[in-house]
Amino acid sequence: MELNRLGYTIKSAKPGTSCSQKWQNLLKPYSKFNAEITKTGSGADVLDHKPPYYEEIMDIVGELNTYMMFLRSVATVRHL
Repeated sequence: MELNRLGYTIKSAKPGTSCSQKWQNLLKPYSKFNAEITKTGSGADVLDHKPPYYEEIMDIVGELNTYMMFLRSVATVRHL
């Protein structure tokens, strides 16, 4: 497996499921935090409690959203 070759070990019979679960566990507090900061009247104190790896997840999610928008635009052009 590629992860093992890179030095990451996943001790599971289903490493894909483990990776997916770990990703979901990282996304939950990220999504909750984003919901809190978009609420009307949320104070600056909310910004002091960023979840772990917030900046890194924001970069990944932003890249994924940009890629998905690109794919949608290509699909739209092809259907014209």
